[in-house]
This record gives sequence, C-alpha cells and structure tokens, in this order.
Amino acid sequence: MGFGKRIRNIAVTQLGAIKERLDRLDEEAEDEAIQRRGERDALRELNDPYDMRKHLRSPEDIAAGVSKSTTSSPSPQTATSVSAKASGPSNTSTGEAVSKASLVNQQKAANPQVNPLAHHYKVLGIEEGADLSAVVTAYQKLIARCAPDRFPENSEEQKVVSEIQKRVDASYQALRDALDPTAGRFDKLEF
Repeated sequence: MGFGKRIRNIAVTQLGAIKERLDRLDEEAEDEAIQRRGERDALRELNDPYDMRKHLRSPEDIAAGVSKSTTSSPSPQTATSVSAKASGPSNTSTGEAVSKASLVNQQKAANPQVNPLAHHYKVLGIEEGADLSAVVTAYQKLIARCAPDRFPENSEEQKVVSEIQKRVDASYQALRDALDPTAGRFDKLEF
C-alpha cells in the first residue's frame, strides 16, 4: 500500500469519527429536549388545578404518616393544607406559602437553565464557556481536517465532509455571534 493510500485511509477514518461524534451529539441533544419536554408536561399535569382524578399519597406523605383520607381530596387547597400538616404545626397561610415555595423549587428543579450554546460548544469539541479565541482555534482545526478538496471530486467522502463542514460552520457562527459583540456590526450597514 502506497503512502498516499495510507494518508487517505487515515483521513477517511478521522472523518468517520468526526461524523459519528456529531451524530451522537445531535441524538443526545434531541433526547435531552424530549426529556425536558416530558418533565415539563408531567409537572404541568401534576399541578393542574382542574384535575378531578383521585389523588394518591406520595412517598413523602406515606413517610410522614399522613392518612389516605386526608390526601384523597382533589382540590389544591387541601393538598396545600396536607403538606402544611406534614411539615408541622402552622397556620394555613404559612402552609400555603411553604407549598408554593416547594412548588417553585420543583419547577426550578424540573426546568434547569440550559445553555442554548452548549450544543455548539460540543460540536466544536471544546468546554462550555470557552472564550472566542478557543472557539476560533477549534473551528480552524475542524475545518482543516474536513476540507472538501482533500477528497476526490463527487466522492462519498466529499459529500460527508461538506455535511460536516456545514454543521461546524453553523455552530461557529452561533458561537461567534454570541461571543463577539462586533461580529454582526457591519452586516446591517447599507451602502
């Protein structure tokens, strides 16, 4: 096997690894979005005040020793009073405040702040929060490795490389727009 074929095989192998990593990142991002949507919908369903189904005891109620007869009421006011009874002796307004505070904490836990640029950092293979110079360096390395002119014209590898290059370009543009305040300054000028 000649030296040129060896280099081409190495490049094709690297190209396959890059494509697999990008595909895996896309699948993970899609799975995370589906999971967040499911958690949000489940929390919305749990907190629906118009839900008329019989409410069952939660594990916290069982551990606190709350009887089933106090938790079977479908109204949200009763649920707040039950949580107030479980948390200790207090008046109703304090129990409602505690319940509302715990509800807000549950919503925050179910909807953590997701960095919209996290996927773009992963595509470029750098850590989240990296500065613009690290983004530019990672972009240049990936583009150099995925240059379409390294492969024969109209080959399968060249098509894969152009697809990878589009994805890397899109991630770079998103990060550049977010990190460089002067990036789009001249795009809006008219002559």
